[in-house]
Amino acid sequence: MNTMYTKLFGFAGGKADTTDQLMSYLPSEYGDIYLPCIGRADIIQILRANSVEKHIYASDINLRLVLCHNAVKRCPEEVISVLEEHRQKHSPDYYIEIRDRFHPNMPLAHAGADFIYIANNAYWGVIRMAAGGRCTNISARTKFNFSSSAVRNHSRFLRSTDIVAEDYAATVSLAKPGDLVIIDPPYFQQGSVYGCLGFSDDDHYRLRNVCNNLHRRNIRFLLTNSNKDFMRSIYRNYCIEEVVIKRTIRRRKNVNYATELWVTNYF
Repeated sequence: MNTMYTKLFGFAGGKADTTDQLMSYLPSEYGDIYLPCIGRADIIQILRANSVEKHIYASDINLRLVLCHNAVKRCPEEVISVLEEHRQKHSPDYYIEIRDRFHPNMPLAHAGADFIYIANNAYWGVIRMAAGGRCTNISARTKFNFSSSAVRNHSRFLRSTDIVAEDYAATVSLAKPGDLVIIDPPYFQQGSVYGCLGFSDDDHYRLRNVCNNLHRRNIRFLLTNSNKDFMRSIYRNYCIEEVVIKRTIRRRKNVNYATELWVTNYF
């Protein structure tokens, strides 16, 4: 993989270690790329690092996450400046102050830097959101450090990418015949959330119905999820393959391997 690839912040369920698998699963021809449930944007970094320059339309319903990506994309040097302020002032009380000051209309650079600061000081790098979108993390680190090069690299990876805060169904509804949709949703029965909401069996059925609609519209899709009989059942009309991937979360020393299901309508 391109050595400039970097993890901007810790994020559970990231796709950073699936480079070879992802590139091998892309169809031979496709138009624009739609990426709902953007997460840390690992998939975007993988695509850009491997010279995929298609326009990408990405989304997530976690507004803080979306603002972070857009801040890094549009004003990386300002984000770095705020992160340096966080580094100098870091303490448990300061962390709570920054965690709780979020407002949708706050300056973009502050929204982006605050998210990175909160994520990189959280236990295992996992952001915890309560109902209503309130962050509940407390600081897990005595010192805060960050990489300015990671911010600048991530900004470059987000070239030719539009990122909005909206439900995945709204994002993929804009796709056209021949486009490619890559979906990395909350995984089945893994305590996953969508934004600050749960993701129930009914939500998985709803996502399956969205994929059915994409198929009827001649739009290619690649979906990843848990290796569970439930997932095999609801996607039984499509191509399902088992993929072994490496599972890590920021700062956790142990590396685990897991088998996922990757579902496509074009193989």
